[in-house]
Amino acid sequence: NNFTAIGLRILSNPLRHPTCNLEELHLRDNHNTINDEVVTAFAHALANNLSLKVLQFGYTRFVTPRGWSAVANVLCSKSSIDSIYASNHTLTGLLSKSILPNDLVSSLELNQNNNKYLTKILQHHFSNGINNLQRNFWK
Repeated sequence: NNFTAIGLRILSNPLRHPTCNLEELHLRDNHNTINDEVVTAFAHALANNLSLKVLQFGYTRFVTPRGWSAVANVLCSKSSIDSIYASNHTLTGLLSKSILPNDLVSSLELNQNNNKYLTKILQHHFSNGINNLQRNFWK
């Protein structure tokens, strides 16, 4: 079924609830309604979501770097170590017919890592010494 952009934003609301158990959401048939506002609404919903692992948007030709940036920031808020720790570490798949920005892809890949919290913190706050720390820490 096709939803309007408003309908999709409303659909993102249940993902905000801490007891949401949905692990996959496929919206691939909504070709003309996935835009920055929709993607940003889902990004905000993912901020406290602990269950959703895969989100499929399908065609995202109306999503600009602003929309993708909102998702990337939820997956890895780089402003402080605490903000990285509080980021979403559950989402591992964001499927789109468009090419996703590198920082977003990187965060999704890091979420598949067993040491995702530590790896994100080291990568974004201790980048000069990350190779030495990783070499010694994960022997």
